[in-house]
Amino acid sequence: MAGLRPEMNADNAPATRNAFLKLVEQWAEDYFLHQEFAVFLELSGDPAGALAEWQHFRHMLPQDSLGHYQTGRLLITQQRYSEAEAALRSAIAIRPGRADGWVELGNALALQKKYPDALDSYSIALKMEPQNAQTLLRRGKVLGYLNRHPEAMDNYHAALQLNPADGLSHYELGVELLAAKDFNAAGKEFGEAARLTPDRVGARFNYGTWLMGQNRWDEARREFEAVIRLEPGNVQAQQRLAALKARTKHME
Repeated sequence: MAGLRPEMNADNAPATRNAFLKLVEQWAEDYFLHQEFAVFLELSGDPAGALAEWQHFRHMLPQDSLGHYQTGRLLITQQRYSEAEAALRSAIAIRPGRADGWVELGNALALQKKYPDALDSYSIALKMEPQNAQTLLRRGKVLGYLNRHPEAMDNYHAALQLNPADGLSHYELGVELLAAKDFNAAGKEFGEAARLTPDRVGARFNYGTWLMGQNRWDEARREFEAVIRLEPGNVQAQQRLAALKARTKHME
């Protein structure tokens, strides 16, 4: 059977898909074929189709955590958060040592605003993988929602120690520092976030605002112009850019 499986060729996705469909029809009980088809569908940009295949795999092998995990992960992409939570709880009930299952469960819970439960899930995952910068970032975000701001900043700092080039961690740390009224430190974090992730509108806007406060007008103007290129309907950036242009005109 293995030799009959089509090559996963994203450059010829329709033909590969059709080949998989014929095999799935012929070998409907081959759970590994459903698994491979699910992987192909997700890689070729069809998460809904991949979800259907993983659900089939899950029903064929209910004792295997993989089907529950992949189903839950993809249900999140479909914004079916409570169903995702149930599937992921099944996955970790079968295999409680899978850190990725706890992380995805935390994601599903956070998206339902079940922040204390999400915090518990991320914390369990971090006991298994304490060096996971992305999980530290996610736990920091949840701690912020719970108004545990010093702990949130600790998690962002820890994430940045592991991955200093993560623009999102710099941005989220900047948000926390801004809320704590540490404006200079916040501005520097927004600057790093803007440098590392130049398409992040919030980072560019906040950095531009900080630059205005530092009387660095030309740099601020460039940031607001970047925001408007990225998001032409951003009224706040338009207003600040207009204010900067008026100031420049007044000084001429």
